[in-house]
Parts: sequence; structure tokens; C-alpha cells
Amino acid sequence: MIALDNHLFSLVEDVGFLHLMQQLEPRYSVPSRKYVTEVVIPRIAVGLTNEVQKLLKKVVWFSFTTDIWSTDVSSDSLLSLTAHWFSDLFERRSAILHAEPILGSHTGEVLCEHYKRMLAKWKIKESQVHLMVRDNAANMIKAMKDGSFPDLGCFAHTLQLIVHDGVLSQKIVIDTVASARCIVSHFKRSPLAYGQLKEIQQNLQLPVHCLKRDEPTRWNSTLYMLQVLIEQKMALAAYASEYCDIVPLTSVQLDIATKVVKVLGMVARSFCTDAASVSLIIPFIRAFQLSLEQADDDDRGVKTMKKDMLASLNRRYKDVESHKELAIATLLDPQFKDKFFY
Repeated sequence: MIALDNHLFSLVEDVGFLHLMQQLEPRYSVPSRKYVTEVVIPRIAVGLTNEVQKLLKKVVWFSFTTDIWSTDVSSDSLLSLTAHWFSDLFERRSAILHAEPILGSHTGEVLCEHYKRMLAKWKIKESQVHLMVRDNAANMIKAMKDGSFPDLGCFAHTLQLIVHDGVLSQKIVIDTVASARCIVSHFKRSPLAYGQLKEIQQNLQLPVHCLKRDEPTRWNSTLYMLQVLIEQKMALAAYASEYCDIVPLTSVQLDIATKVVKVLGMVARSFCTDAASVSLIIPFIRAFQLSLEQADDDDRGVKTMKKDMLASLNRRYKDVESHKELAIATLLDPQFKDKFFY
């Protein structure tokens, strides 16, 4: 339970948990925290490792996703490696093989050595690596080159750069997003203000949704922030008229926000799914290009945004069809085949 649900090891010493165990089975002696950390979890880890190794022995080709990241509970940077493969029944399977601290400088040479050691630990030959999906950092690119690993930059990360190029291309869009962040921040800072807004939402029979502040490095969070503000525009206007401590979005800004949501919403619907695979990239790029090229009478205020996003998309993926892995994946996908090749 601790491992599956990511509970703290100290759970076994909590009064409520001990009371529950006493009610369920008074004769049961709950193990100590030390016993859980030094005996139970290592035993589970060994058993799980053995089961995963049995699965990996049957696999001929692997694809991998990898990233360097950090957590709120540790200052260490972690290097993760997740394996993806198909079972005998052609089911998609995956397993996180590593999430280990990476100390010192994160150079391409250091990362390459980490990857080679990780693969060797699981007895995966380097020749079995079909593709490594990584972020677009220079050290990651060099690590893949040094290790001669077939690789592909994360499409979501590149998409973030494309959206960033478009959103920051027009002052009115920048100002609208900045105003939206100010509104959300006000309610995040003040529980009293949030309670007052919640009461207004209930009186207007609107969904009682929390306002969400976006993370500038994640374009989809900007989409969600604007969606909620548009949904709650009546509640925010009523709050502003009664308490006068926020400036709601103007009608022009709401119009711009609606159009930005329309553009970004198409991106989210097309690609942000759990079942996404590299076979979607070429079709998505073609569909996105077509959408951005088409003039719309309702594009007032976002024409420059669409134009700059299109230019960025074309620049970053001008030779997308020449990428062997992407082309083969798309051609072998029954829903696409050769429909999206020029």
C-alpha cells in the first residue's frame, strides 16, 4: 500500500492507521518504520525487479523515454529511464527502469555513461534500442550522439517553443495573459477573496471551479487558466463590482482569450492523450499547418499569433518527413498510412 499509493513510511506509526489496524485485527502487530524501510520495501523491490527482468528477456526491441527532473522533497536531480515495448499479444507495455540521482556536472559524456550503465544493468543490448525520446537540451543531444542511440526530441517540448513563439508575438495577447495571471494570483493569495468568489459562483449557479494560474513553461496550463476565466467571467465581474480589488478582463481581452483558447484547444485535443505515439507527429504537423494557414474572419487579434506559430512550426519541422522513425511509424499506422506525405 505504501509503495503503490506513495505514502510516507511513517504511516505505520500514525495514530489513525494504528487504530484502524487495531479495529481490523487486534492480534496483528504493525511493523515499525525501520522494518518497512529496511526489510519490506527492499524485498518488494527485489521481487518486482525479477518479474520485470523476466518480461524484458522476451523483448527484441525497446523504445525509451528519458528526462532529468527534480522533486519537492529532494535537492537531487534525478535521471529517469522508462522502457516501452509490445507484448506477444501486441499490447503496449512500459516500465520505469531507473530514477536515480545524478551528481556533478550533467555533461553529455556523463549522461552517456549513465545510459550505458543503466542498459547494462537490465541486460539490454545497445543494439536493441529502437529509439530514445529525450528533451531538447544540448547535453541530452550530445549524450545520444556519443552513445550512437537513435533519438528523437520530445514533441511536447518543441510544441511549447512553437506556442511560446506565437503567444509572445503580439502585445495584446501578452497583456491578456498577464492580466489573467494577476486575477488568479489575487485569489491564490487571499482565502477570504476565494470564499467570496465561491459564494458568488453558487449564487449565479456556475460551476464552483478554482482559478488556475498557468506555468509559463507549459502551454497547456495557459489554456486551462484562460478556459476557467472565460467560464467564470460573470462571477468575476460580479466580484469586481462588489469588492473592487481586481480588474476583470475587458471585453476585448475576453475576446482575445477566447480566440487563444480556440487555437490552443486544437493542439490539446489532437495530441495530449495517454495513447499518443510518434505516428501522430507528422499527421499532427500537417493538420496544424493547415489550421494555421487558413484565414478566418474571426481571427482579429490573433492573426500575428497564428502567423508566427506557423513560421516557428515550419522552421522546426521543415524536414520532418526525412526522419526515418517518424516516417515509418506513420506509414505503419493503419489510420494514417501515406495520407500526410507530400
